[in-house]
Amino acid sequence: MPKLEPATIIVNSTTLAHFFGVTKKCISTDWLHAGMPQIKRGTWDLKVCFDWWWENIAAEKAAKAGGDDSLNEAKRQYWWSKAEEGQLKVAQAKEDLVPKEEIHKQWAKRMSEYKNGCYGLINSLPPLLEGLPQVEMRKKIDKFVWSMFDRLTRTGKFCEPTKEEKD
Repeated sequence: MPKLEPATIIVNSTTLAHFFGVTKKCISTDWLHAGMPQIKRGTWDLKVCFDWWWENIAAEKAAKAGGDDSLNEAKRQYWWSKAEEGQLKVAQAKEDLVPKEEIHKQWAKRMSEYKNGCYGLINSLPPLLEGLPQVEMRKKIDKFVWSMFDRLTRTGKFCEPTKEEKD
């Protein structure tokens, strides 16, 4: 007796949706994006689609009904990580979070300014201090150092103003 090959049943999206008891949109967006094979746009091989459905959708339901919690736990962990990722994106969009590289860049820029200011003392202070008494020299040096410190601690993209600065 000859072995019978399974018949290929080609259906459209509407028929496939009726077969599985879902909406046409579920077929054309969710399942298609999840990897359900399609012959061409709106054309499906029913057996191939059923096999895919069993491996990817029905098996999960069968495992759940059989008490297999490992799949449920994996799903919980997946969705938890997706939720965390979403929260991080929202926080970053609100600028509550800033990329580490951007902070490093801004901090390096300020430290470079500070270093240049310190080296600037070599050339800037002698003319300012020439012929002054020691007390006056201290005042000038103090003023110069505080102006450098003030530039370093200025408010900016990642440094919010203090309460006193806001008022």
